[in-house]
Parts: sequence; structure tokens; C-alpha cells
Amino acid sequence: RVPMKVKKLLILELLKYPPLIRRELLSNVVVFPGQVQELIDFIRYMVTTELGQSDAIEIELLEAFKLRRLSMQDIESTLARASA
Repeated sequence: RVPMKVKKLLILELLKYPPLIRRELLSNVVVFPGQVQELIDFIRYMVTTELGQSDAIEIELLEAFKLRRLSMQDIESTLARASA
């Protein structure tokens, strides 16, 4: 019931939060059941352009973990490869 414009403005505010809180909140929005694709696409675009690829990867990994597509071992090995 909240207009998309207001949701997008809220996402822009979340980008200013400290990294740990920001990752948790943004990943929660993305995995929320019934979330509209427009908002998910907006979040991914803003994270990549405003925060960078590293933060985008962290949020995508947390999203995959929350959706049970990845285990902690999968995430650890992906992060180890990315930092090597």
C-alpha cells in the first residue's frame, strides 16, 4: 500500500546506514515474500552504483543464504576466492 516512490526513497536512506545494518535490511527487503521486481531491481542497481561491487556481492550472498540457496561453507569459499 506504500507508493513505490516512497519505498525507493527509503532505500536511498538505507544506503547511508552502517554496513552491517545496511546489508541486513536491504537483504531482508529483497527476500521479502511477494516483493515487487521493480523494487528489487532498484535496490540492486543502487547498491552496485552507490556502494560498489564488493557490497553488492555481500548483499547477494546474504540474500542467497536467507533463501537457503547457499550454505555458510559456500559463502566462505566464495569470499575466499574473491579476496585471493
